[in-house]
Amino acid sequence: MRAAVVVRPGGPEVIELRDVPQGPLAPGMARVQIERSSVNAADLWTRHPGIVSSYPHIPGSDGCGVLVELRGESTIETGSKVVINPALQLPTGERSWSDPYRDIVDILGYNCAGTCAEYCDVPIGNIFPAPSHLTIEESAAIPLTYLTAWRMLARRGMVERGEYVLIWGGSGGLGTAAIVLANYLGANVLATAGSDHDAEQVAGLKPKGIIRYDLGEVAKQVIDLIGRKVDLVFDSVAGPTWSATLQSLRPGGRVVLAGTTAGDVVTFDLSDFFYNQWALCGCRMGDERDFENMLKAVTEGHLKPVVGKVYPLSQISEAHQAMEDGGIVGKIVVNNFE
Repeated sequence: MRAAVVVRPGGPEVIELRDVPQGPLAPGMARVQIERSSVNAADLWTRHPGIVSSYPHIPGSDGCGVLVELRGESTIETGSKVVINPALQLPTGERSWSDPYRDIVDILGYNCAGTCAEYCDVPIGNIFPAPSHLTIEESAAIPLTYLTAWRMLARRGMVERGEYVLIWGGSGGLGTAAIVLANYLGANVLATAGSDHDAEQVAGLKPKGIIRYDLGEVAKQVIDLIGRKVDLVFDSVAGPTWSATLQSLRPGGRVVLAGTTAGDVVTFDLSDFFYNQWALCGCRMGDERDFENMLKAVTEGHLKPVVGKVYPLSQISEAHQAMEDGGIVGKIVVNNFE
């Protein structure tokens, strides 16, 4: 089968299209013919030393396509259009239900072959019917970002209807997912943008307001807009934005953090945390229950992901470069048939 393969650590140029042998399907697995995949920050990390176990490696966590083979029981019939849950969990009999955070053992496309190929083999429990109201590109844009955003908002951030939520990275794949889901959950969204173009695009998702972080004084913009500070900050950026996060947060507020794309190390006064009774919640991607609940919300709410640009698989290096450069609002989708 044809696949995009990371041959060694490095820049986007280390991704090559190759013919890769395809072995027999293992018991308990499903084989999906991948029609569309999409690019996440996690895909870029597979080109960093020490992330994946060996090279050459097929990246890709998101995928939508046709179920072509099963080695086990499933309520989904072959020939059906499916989306893939990228969270690889322990088998049901080995899970620790009292400690679910230990049950997610890997991300699809990290230490196993991912979706940037003609076919991808995944555990049967990781396939779900694709939402019927979405295009194939929109379905491929869902899995990792919507799963992570759902867990951040619904389970870790515990957002409540009517609360104000500041969403950093509002124009990115995770940020646009968070805006759509937070609106569905009844929150009042303030989304960040770093340019006139991004602000215009993000406004189409109908947040209550746009915060222009490039203009500075983020906390002042928040207060000028809503008359007070926010209840919850949704952050996957950190780094230099951290002080603005805390300055924008009301006493008793929460920060939910699922990434540090702008920097891992920050400095702050711990006394501010106990004095203001703030809560800081770390978060990774969600589990099977989160994926089910997220898909239910997408289906019942007729929610649609934002697809920023579609690249053919033959231009996967360019898609990675575009992800690194930024500037594309929404998800970068890959057509695996081209």
